[in-house]
Amino acid sequence: MSEIITLDSNVFRNQRFIDWLISPETIHITHFFPLIVYIEVLVWYEMRGLTRDDFEDDLTKMKTKIIEFSIEYIDPLMANIRSNPDFLFRHHARDYLIGTIVQETGSVLITNNQRHFAWLTTSEVLTPETYLTKYLSKNQTDDSL
Repeated sequence: MSEIITLDSNVFRNQRFIDWLISPETIHITHFFPLIVYIEVLVWYEMRGLTRDDFEDDLTKMKTKIIEFSIEYIDPLMANIRSNPDFLFRHHARDYLIGTIVQETGSVLITNNQRHFAWLTTSEVLTPETYLTKYLSKNQTDDSL
């Protein structure tokens, strides 16, 4: 069984979750990383004295695919923004971009900021802990069949 998840930058605060994503146990999970998230996490790595090579090594271990923002996302992005009267650019532009990518890829969003994605009703938005619990319980059930 294969799953697709999209990671928000704040999941990197949870080293246990990142270690789990790197483990062989997650071979059937595809990890998407929107380019905006890539940039944010790269800055976080560099602020901690790590290099871009360190970051790239971790992404390779996680088998992460970088999702670049392209013209195909503009119409869905603008539709999402227009449909939310509470949209505040200074707080949520990046979240709408990430959420739109989640919608368009049919993935599950992993984030610690679930409230920023309350508008995202067509996809699951889970914390790293909730996703891990759900994934492990589902796979234990699948293994027992």
